[in-house]
Amino acid sequence: MYEESRRSSAHNGYTKSVDGEREEKDPEWDEELDGENGGGVKMTRTNTLHSTTSSTGTQRRRGQHAKKQVQGTNQVQRAPRALFCLKLNNPIRQAALHIVEWKPFDIFILLAIFANCVALGVSKPFPEDDSNSTNHDLEQVEYIFLIIFTVETFLKILAYGLVMHPSSYIRNGWNLLDFVIVIVGLFSVVLETMTTKSTGEQATTHHMPGKPGGLDVKALRAFRVLRPLRLVSGVPSLQIVLNSIMKAMVPLLHIALLVLFVIIIYAIIGLELFIGRMHRTCYYIHTDNFVEDEPVPCAFAGHGRQCSVNGSECRGRWDGPNGGITNFDNFFFAMLTVFQCITMEGWTDVLYWMNDAIGFELPWVYFVSLVIFGSFFVLNLVLGVLSGEFSKEREKAKARGDFQKLREKQQMEEDLCGYMDWITQAEDMDELDEDGNTRPSLGDLSDKKRGKFGWFSHSNETHASLPASETASENTENIDEEHTNCCQACCARMMKISCCRTLRRWNRVCRRNCRTAVKSVTFYWLVLLLVFLNTSLSASEHYNQPEWLTQVQDIANKVLLSLFTVEMLLKMYSLGLAHYFVAFFNRFDCFVVCGGIIETILVELDIMPPLGIAVLRCVRLLRIFKVTRHWTALSNLVASLLNSMKSIASLLLLLFLFLIIFALLGMQLFGGKFNFDETQTKRSTFDAFPQALLTCFQILTGEDWNVVMYDGIMAYGGPVFPGMIVCVYFVILFICEQGEAEFKNCELNKNQRQCVEYALKARPLRRYIPKNPYQYKVWYVVNSTYFEYLMFTLILLNTICLAMQHHGQTKNFNSIMDILNMIFTVVFTIEMVIKLMALRAHHYFIDPWNSFDALIVRWGERRARPPPLRPPLPIAMIFFIYAVIGMQMFGKIAIDDDTEINRNCNFQTFFMAVLVLFRCATGEQWQEIMLAALPGRRCDPESDTEP
Repeated sequence: MYEESRRSSAHNGYTKSVDGEREEKDPEWDEELDGENGGGVKMTRTNTLHSTTSSTGTQRRRGQHAKKQVQGTNQVQRAPRALFCLKLNNPIRQAALHIVEWKPFDIFILLAIFANCVALGVSKPFPEDDSNSTNHDLEQVEYIFLIIFTVETFLKILAYGLVMHPSSYIRNGWNLLDFVIVIVGLFSVVLETMTTKSTGEQATTHHMPGKPGGLDVKALRAFRVLRPLRLVSGVPSLQIVLNSIMKAMVPLLHIALLVLFVIIIYAIIGLELFIGRMHRTCYYIHTDNFVEDEPVPCAFAGHGRQCSVNGSECRGRWDGPNGGITNFDNFFFAMLTVFQCITMEGWTDVLYWMNDAIGFELPWVYFVSLVIFGSFFVLNLVLGVLSGEFSKEREKAKARGDFQKLREKQQMEEDLCGYMDWITQAEDMDELDEDGNTRPSLGDLSDKKRGKFGWFSHSNETHASLPASETASENTENIDEEHTNCCQACCARMMKISCCRTLRRWNRVCRRNCRTAVKSVTFYWLVLLLVFLNTSLSASEHYNQPEWLTQVQDIANKVLLSLFTVEMLLKMYSLGLAHYFVAFFNRFDCFVVCGGIIETILVELDIMPPLGIAVLRCVRLLRIFKVTRHWTALSNLVASLLNSMKSIASLLLLLFLFLIIFALLGMQLFGGKFNFDETQTKRSTFDAFPQALLTCFQILTGEDWNVVMYDGIMAYGGPVFPGMIVCVYFVILFICEQGEAEFKNCELNKNQRQCVEYALKARPLRRYIPKNPYQYKVWYVVNSTYFEYLMFTLILLNTICLAMQHHGQTKNFNSIMDILNMIFTVVFTIEMVIKLMALRAHHYFIDPWNSFDALIVRWGERRARPPPLRPPLPIAMIFFIYAVIGMQMFGKIAIDDDTEINRNCNFQTFFMAVLVLFRCATGEQWQEIMLAALPGRRCDPESDTEP
């Protein structure tokens, strides 16, 4: 009977897995049953609890076995064969799997990547491909990193396979990046070794790594700078941001095509209007010497700039501004200049140069329309797409997180049900001991564990059944309890003394009064007054101040520090330390006060050097933020800013990774090359990693990024090949960094929302279908897809012909271009006539784009039709009002070409005042205009005010 009961309990002891199927028997459980069958049914009081605990341990092992099975179902399916020969049970592949999936191995690889980045940053490029011993040692260390990453790649290929299986090594994007970097690194090493051996050169001196034997392989080694991107795979929040950017590439492609189309159109227009206009400047007659130290364009005649210096003339053969980089001489230079103007960095310089070259009538229309349409309108569409994709990816990440939490909850509930089934059913029978007493079942034991321990502590039999070690530990716990109770009793007797009771009563009353005082309105305003005094004291410091003021500031600082210390101690005493340090601002106050105390002590003891004193004194200024704790609105604003910083922390980290990558790449390309002009020292360089990081950050902000690009082009020989190729680095850096920076503000403002909404909700035009059968046939041909493709091809060919024009082209080339232009004009005229036959005059000219085609004979792409913009009347009114005010206040300032109030930028006419306001609205060096218009400037002698 007993054996049958044990067998039934064993059958009831099965746990259920996630899919509801019964697991196989545990071998340990079967051995226990066999032992009981052979040994009889005799059990003693001693093994009662032992059998219970062994059953519990068996169930725990069974639960762990079930969890392993569940986790095994969630793992990625491995390829049955790797490299066509290694099966899953192959010992080599199993060893590779254990190594690459070992957590310390991942940590080691990440540390190696970090160390490699540090090694790349520590290296210092030198001019003329020179080097030193440090760079040579770092190059030797690079071989160690290459070996580490090669071994990692080899192990992962052995473990996962190369490419055939969905979970193979190459199928993962990050692994593919690693594979390319490793292969390129190995190829560069092999190429370097072969070149060195073939030339027979011995490395007796330290040469610049990457240029052995006259063959430059540094471009191949530039792939090493991409290794920091592997850190993204280990941070889920970075993956969300990067996935958002990658998924935004598809919808951004349409916006990018629109931006490219705008750049191409304006480049061709600029090519037609301004070709060859930037190569004339003022020379002294019969010499090749410039009149100005910094030449600017001039004009032979018209309203452009005339050479006013005696003995000078306007002559050609000048390279042009920025070493001949900024011009419209050919299509590629024109595209680069247009892109610079769209970024609104240095566009006014190009406008003013063109004003000097041809006059004021035409250039302002071109450049103002380019900035309005290309920068204000089109680039805002990019921000809208990025915002939408980031919101979608964030919602997907939230949904994945919720699903994972729900799945874990269901798993825990199923495990709990399995445990409870075994607990309630495995020991449901009563068993008797040798004395005939009823042994407590496992269910009773679980009830006792919920709070019914009376039977356990008073039963001698139960104590006898326990092992000796457990009894000894229990006696030790009883002894500790006795000592604790003794100490508590002594403290209680001491507290009953009259003086202690009085002191305790006084402490309660004092803390209550202090708490009331600290939370009072008077204390609140008193602290604000102290903060205001501290702020005024900090603001009163200035250069070359008198000695008495320094002494007053030192004394006042010590007094204020003492008062803030008293405030902190009062709050700690009244609120208690635990309650005091709960609030963030209280912790901040404690940090500021402790920093001030440490600074004062170190200064008085003459321990701290001057630099350290200046650093610690900055902690005083943090007292100003104490006002945010008492000012509710400001406190909420600070909390919102902190929350915003937390939400974009992942984006900032990803942005920092890209900064590191571009800084390292800039060191590879431009390190030691910005010394082409010995007359001036460049500040924005790539000669060291910190300087390269600052230069990339400058380009990120968009401030004078074009100047750095000009220096990079001149470092490679100027506006010729391969100098113009390096401009791609700066364009990509500006686009990538600006695109990621726009992620920081995913919420669109009112103007941006209206712009995006207007572009997305544009209504289609009505379609005219003629009823006349002959006219309908012509209409059908005009609206067919083949006709559209034909006209698109002709437009593309015409655009290519227009883009082929350049400065200094031959007469034969001009003749060919004229013939092609006549051919395209005839073709587009025929198209216009066919459309007039199909649509009639009324329906043809009702479309503004058809009217546009009829006027200029279709030289633009008609399918990219931006919606007509409504006149911004409020903005026009503001410009009108401020232009009139500017004419009244600054119109009498004398024009001086050495200041920003010059012939191209002044308030003497309404038109020029509006143009100056438009420049200020774009943020282009508005502060220079403000400084040039300060009181005390010389007035124009021809004005009604005397100079």
